[in-house]
Amino acid sequence: MTNPKHQLVQLFRDALDLEGEARIAFLDSECADPGMRGELEALLLAAQNTAPKLPNMALSTLDGEGRSLVDRSGQIVGGFRLLRSIGQGGMGAVWLAERVGDFSQQVAIKWLHAGLSANARQRFARERETLAKLSHPGIARIVDGGRDGEADWFAMEYIAGLPLDQYTTQNQCNLRRCIELIQEICEAVQFAHQNLVVHRDLKPGNILVGADGKAKLLDFGIAKLLDEPEHTQSRAPMTFAYAAPEQIKGDPISTATDVYALGVILFELLTGERPHKPKGDGSLSLLQAITDTDATAPSRVLSTRSRAEITQATPNPRVNRIWVKQVRGDLDTIVLKALAREPAQRYASAQALRDDLQRFLSLKPIQARNHSLGYRLAKFFRRNAVACIISATLLVLVISSTLSTYLASVREAHALRTAAVQSAANAQVSSFLISLFAAAAPEENLGKPLNAVEMLDIGWQKLPQQGAEAMQESNALIAKAIGESYMALGEFGKARAPFEYALERFAGQRSSEAELMRADLQLQLVGCEAELVEFGQARQRLQALLPTLPALNAPRLEVRALLKLGFIQRDTGDYSASAQSLRTGLRIADTTPNERANLWNSLGFTLALANDQAGSAQAFVQAGALLSTLDRAHPARLWLSYTHADALRRVGKWKESAALLGEVRDTIHHLPHVPARFIKVVDMADAALRLSQNQTLSQTLLRQSELIDLPNPPMNLPTIELQLLYASWLQKNGAAE
Repeated sequence: MTNPKHQLVQLFRDALDLEGEARIAFLDSECADPGMRGELEALLLAAQNTAPKLPNMALSTLDGEGRSLVDRSGQIVGGFRLLRSIGQGGMGAVWLAERVGDFSQQVAIKWLHAGLSANARQRFARERETLAKLSHPGIARIVDGGRDGEADWFAMEYIAGLPLDQYTTQNQCNLRRCIELIQEICEAVQFAHQNLVVHRDLKPGNILVGADGKAKLLDFGIAKLLDEPEHTQSRAPMTFAYAAPEQIKGDPISTATDVYALGVILFELLTGERPHKPKGDGSLSLLQAITDTDATAPSRVLSTRSRAEITQATPNPRVNRIWVKQVRGDLDTIVLKALAREPAQRYASAQALRDDLQRFLSLKPIQARNHSLGYRLAKFFRRNAVACIISATLLVLVISSTLSTYLASVREAHALRTAAVQSAANAQVSSFLISLFAAAAPEENLGKPLNAVEMLDIGWQKLPQQGAEAMQESNALIAKAIGESYMALGEFGKARAPFEYALERFAGQRSSEAELMRADLQLQLVGCEAELVEFGQARQRLQALLPTLPALNAPRLEVRALLKLGFIQRDTGDYSASAQSLRTGLRIADTTPNERANLWNSLGFTLALANDQAGSAQAFVQAGALLSTLDRAHPARLWLSYTHADALRRVGKWKESAALLGEVRDTIHHLPHVPARFIKVVDMADAALRLSQNQTLSQTLLRQSELIDLPNPPMNLPTIELQLLYASWLQKNGAAE
């Protein structure tokens, strides 16, 4: 038995080559099934959708049969005088008309040819009824309607404008203008959907932009009522290039069908092309491309087109070249979500598409993407770029704040921050260390050396404590950078005030980005308090913050919070609770290998203090495996080795500890520049190892680890621990100091 679908395809191919009476005769002889005949006629009608695009007409659904019109100029129809034809096709014609009476009004009268099928007349009546219930600024409204002899007609608002694609080309619309027009159309489509109407034939020719620059949606000739049972709908005509896969396959129609067409229109405005191209000749090849392949990202289409193609596509080729960078990323994601082959994978509504486009224009995170913390904060900083260029004096803050991202504490917290460095920087470790640490060391010049702390002090003093509301957010970002820079340089006491300043200025904001920023600042303050041995206050702040983090959908913040909690619990001697917090962090999904490595690293240190040597060794092996792809000189691997060496020292494995510290020293010895603070923590670990073995320290090591003169308070815990070790050594060796 012949497959009905195969038979329909073959009949479509054969009939496509015929025209006029020859086609009708072919259908009469070869297609006796009325249902299949209706489907075939609909496909043929869509395939020949070649109606001319005139600059000032409301286009109807035309079949291109070239049927001649009766000259009705001057005739009166329902109180309107016909002026001239502004469009025609196989189903009907559109005439410009004016009201006869006391006031002037121009309308577009849509006229259905006499003698058409009952289905055609039913579609015409449905369009008239649909327009009558849709009153929206973005939809051409119906004015009147009726029947004149054998012909049905209705009058609608006349739009003296251009089809959307012609308007954007002739006016050389920039990216923002194109998106704003799509947003207007989304609003009109959303209104139709809320009134249970799916347009089903959205395309640039059915969207006119008037002299006022506003877009108007028209031609609801094949619209579908959502509350009408699916089985009562015959296969409607369609424009293949804008049809959704489910339309072509004859699957149920929903509002997602219009969302797909909006995606096609947006793609076309961005690239000058449509998202799918047939691999062969004819309409069937196009249908297969739409139903079987995913759309290409618009930025890829733009970037691969040759200069000659761009010149042919638009009068201003420079626009296309600029748009490549603007389109790549979020706008690609928005378009591809709208063009998803499965309706359920598209935007849930035209309004959702419109809102995501607004987020793109406002430089806010779009909903179509998974929102990593880095992505959302990047959007936030981009909207506040002024904070990065306030003055040349604060340029060092940018560098130092990058440093602090990787070096938030003196021990294994360094690994947490450094591990965020992307693996792409592995081949440039030397330049990476120079760029991160140069600001922390004095620069030799003809005048007095200028160190980073002095510059930070100046920057913090100059930052206004009050100011215009518009500047408060920028000032807060600068204060945050100053605080992070102080943290990176070990000035934990000085870091607290800038963080509190920034937190106060973000307190009244309710956006998701502001919530993330407040959480980040709270964690920075926890880091300050922990380093200043204010464990009670740090723990209290963390206990208030941790329950709020899951709602922010920011797993990296949760990991940081659990790491800090683990540090505090360990530093206060609660090793069991510390290990539990760190293992909780390991169970959090959507974390990077580097973040998991930091958790294992800290767990290894905690278990070493708890005298669980086997567990500690296993944890460090896990951390090393996750960082194995990084270069040996990568900061994350250096700090892992440092932490592991210090842990081995604490369990009495002095030989292994010395070997690891030696590897760290050998590695940094070959780097062109190494920051003083980076060397200091290694020196402190070396001094602690030697003191643990009751060895005498050289004057150089005593000085570098700050054991000759006690540092000015406040001291952090590693410094206190080293001082106690030195005091014990002095006592053993009979020194009264």
